[in-house]
Amino acid sequence: MIKAIIFDAGGVIITSSDAYAWLAKKVGISDTKMLRSRKKYVIPAQRGELTTDEFLEKLSKEFKVGKERLRKLLEEGSKLMSVDNKVVKIVDKLKENGYKLAMIT
Repeated sequence: MIKAIIFDAGGVIITSSDAYAWLAKKVGISDTKMLRSRKKYVIPAQRGELTTDEFLEKLSKEFKVGKERLRKLLEEGSKLMSVDNKVVKIVDKLKENGYKLAMIT
C-alpha cells in the first residue's frame, strides 16, 4: 500500500530550463558549460553543501562575472521559472484521493 508520494520541485513541479538557457546567454557561455556548472555548483548549493556566498563566489569565478552582477542575473532569471500545471493537477487529484504528499528539492 502506498502511504505517501514525494515530488521533486526542480525539474518536476517547477521547470527551470528556460532560466538556465537565458543565464548562459547573459554570461556568454555554452549550454554545455551551463549544464556542467549546474551539476558542479547549483545542485550542491540546493543540497546545502555550499552556502549562498560560497555558491556565488564559485559560480562568479566559473562564469568570469562579478558576484553582485551574478546575484542580480540569478534573481532576474528566477522569474523565467514556471510551474508545470499538469503536475499540479496530478498532485491535486492525489490529495483529493487521500494520499499524503510531500515536496523536496
